[in-house]
Amino acid sequence: MRRFLTALVLASLLVTTLPATYAQRAVDKSKKAAASVTAQRGIETISANQIRDYLMFIASDEMEGRDTPSRGLDTTAKFLAMNLARWGFKPAGDEGSFFQRIDLQRNRADGGQTKVEYGG
Repeated sequence: MRRFLTALVLASLLVTTLPATYAQRAVDKSKKAAASVTAQRGIETISANQIRDYLMFIASDEMEGRDTPSRGLDTTAKFLAMNLARWGFKPAGDEGSFFQRIDLQRNRADGGQTKVEYGG
């Protein structure tokens, strides 16, 4: 679950921030000078086609639905972390990584003791 949530947060960041912030927007020189190095690098290196390709990979059958836990989830999380590092983002997760450990608790209903009463 920890890796799933991390992958979900990172994918959300990529999907919402990068294309919406940088796609098809003219950057005037005064704003570009004030932008952070990371943002400038993102503008110059990440295209809409690349984001589409990354998302197609993350959503592909090879990622096995990113079930918790699964090999596909681990692969997706590593893929996202690798690209965030490559683009110059600084990790803010556990032990200086892009990952954060989250304890997962699962509760299951006892089928033999579960009842539904309708209309009285």
